Amino acid sequence: MAQNASNTETMTPREQSTEFMDALNSLLELIEELKPNDGQYLQACNDLKTLNDKKVVINQKIIQIVERVRNTRVVAEHTARLTRKEHRKQMKRTDTEKLRHGAVRCVRCDRVVFNLKEHRTTYVCHSTGLHKRLAVKVGKHEINRYINLINSINSWAEKTRRYKFGNFTMLK
Repeated sequence: MAQNASNTETMTPREQSTEFMDALNSLLELIEELKPNDGQYLQACNDLKTLNDKKVVINQKIIQIVERVRNTRVVAEHTARLTRKEHRKQMKRTDTEKLRHGAVRCVRCDRVVFNLKEHRTTYVCHSTGLHKRLAVKVGKHEINRYINLINSINSWAEKTRRYKFGNFTMLK
């Protein structure tokens, strides 16, 4: 019986139907051999029908229970975790490795990047370039005081809407 259950999963619908009909015919032949009267024969067939109907209802209930369990948040999270693609661990490359693989050095901020056009629009590139130019103009390496002063002027200009004093546009 256990062997038939495992074979049923791999059988085609036509083979399953044939196997079911063979089992039903052998059961009906068994009933015929017992030579019941018409009432007993009818009762046996009705019992077979009842068993089959109960099997369908039980199968539907099992399917509903399985679907209800599968639709829970925990099962959904675990399924997503199992089907998720593995992320490669990103390696930190040196500037020479990046340059070897097609990266370029930004003339504004001296960073090595792969997409220079996109990088030029970032705040990092803009502020680093600004700080480099400020250090050259002032002639000192320590420019934190100057940067803090510029930032306070910019925030004051933005609060009071005096945009001509602030630096609110990104340089391109």
